[in-house]
Amino acid sequence: MSINKKHIKLILDDLKIKERYLNLLRDEGGVPICKNCGKLFDLGFPDSENGISDNLICHENDLICTCEYYKIVKNLYNSKEDGVIDISSYYIS
Repeated sequence: MSINKKHIKLILDDLKIKERYLNLLRDEGGVPICKNCGKLFDLGFPDSENGISDNLICHENDLICTCEYYKIVKNLYNSKEDGVIDISSYYIS
């Protein structure tokens, strides 16, 4: 007896589809975009099943910001006790 395993493909091979996906998450999903590198802000995804799925897909397709702005904001988040910071100088909402 053989089991037919389905594989989930997370990589978007077509650059136009990748760009449309990024724009959809920015425009419809409200995920902030880095002012420096133009990629999505990792902590800006909704805390839902769809948000987690979108985040995984974006990580696999190098659509998540890892530039110096991400490092600055991450350090700010780590240093703030209440967790509320203004990221508008680094990311476009």
